[in-house]
This record gives sequence, C-alpha cells and structure tokens, in this order.
Amino acid sequence: MTIQEIKARTKKRKKEIREIAKQKKLELELRKIESPSYESKVIQEDDIATLDAIISHAEELYAADSRKVSKVFGYGLIVNKILTVVQAIQYSKTEEKAELLAMSGLSEQLVEDILDSYGSTAYFSRKEVAIKPSIPMNISKLKELLQLAIMDLGLVSDISMAKLNEETVQYFYDKAQVNAEDMLANTLKYAEEDTVYEE
Repeated sequence: MTIQEIKARTKKRKKEIREIAKQKKLELELRKIESPSYESKVIQEDDIATLDAIISHAEELYAADSRKVSKVFGYGLIVNKILTVVQAIQYSKTEEKAELLAMSGLSEQLVEDILDSYGSTAYFSRKEVAIKPSIPMNISKLKELLQLAIMDLGLVSDISMAKLNEETVQYFYDKAQVNAEDMLANTLKYAEEDTVYEE
C-alpha cells in the first residue's frame, strides 16, 4: 500500500468517525429533548424567567428613588421569587403597585393575604431602640395562597414547597431573633460608652 493510499484511507476513516460522532451526538440530544426531566427543566426555566422579569421591573421602579427590592431566601428558588414579587408589590408606591399588579396578574387582596400569612421575623428598630417581636408564619395557609398566586402568575412547572416547613421557618425566626438581640446589645453598649465619655 502506497503512502497516498494510506493517507486516503486515514482521511476516509476520520470522516467516518466524525459522522458516527455526529450521529451519536444527535441521538443523545434527541433523547435529552424527549426526556420528561428535560421538559420539566425547560418549563421551570420559563417560570423563573417570568418571575425574574417582574422582579427586574420592580428593581427599575425602586431604583428611581434609591430603594432596593428586598429578596426572600431559604424556601426554594421559585417560592423565594414569588414571595419577592409579592413583597415588591406590597411595598411599592401607588402608581408602581398598579403597574406591578397588572404585570403579574396578582390581585392586591391576594398580595395582602399572602404577606399576612407570611408573618415576619423579629428585628431591631433603631428608631425605637427596641426589638420588634416576630409575627408567626401560618405555613399551611401560606401554601394555599401561594397555589393561587402560582395560577394568577401563569406558572406551570411543578413547584416544590417542601422547604416551607416548621424546621426551616423556625431556623430563620431564631436567627433573626439572635441578630436583633445582638444589635440591641451593641446599641446599648455604645450608648453607655458615649455617656461615660460625656461625664
């Protein structure tokens, strides 16, 4: 076999291998697309994009007078984003609220009901130099109301609320209580030091 024949044979074999690899890649891509988990992932990404668009718009509205949208963490990606949207609507100005309600499809009453059920963690009030007590979360009621919000927002993915449980909620409430107590203690300590210096 001549060198030219060897080169031609090698070239042909490389081309065949490339074709096989291309075919395998197409088969894998097809299997991925046909997979239920892939379909679920795409649907979830669409829901996330829907919520992110509302949050981004709220951030633009808030930025006009140097406010920031308070984001929720710890209860699952989509649940966090829904609660962030709800809070952004509730604490927006009148004209902003109307715009965000129209964009989201949520009603003002549902927004208020969700936040009532969501409750609040304890926090330190600098103005009053005191700890504002927590308001307990009504987990079962909140889950029911979030299901309504999911429908109004037009979300269609399988949204888990597994992290909305007593243990997780208690963790965040306890953490907030400790932070509030630390802030109060530090504020009182500095106030005492200032008094000593004045004397």
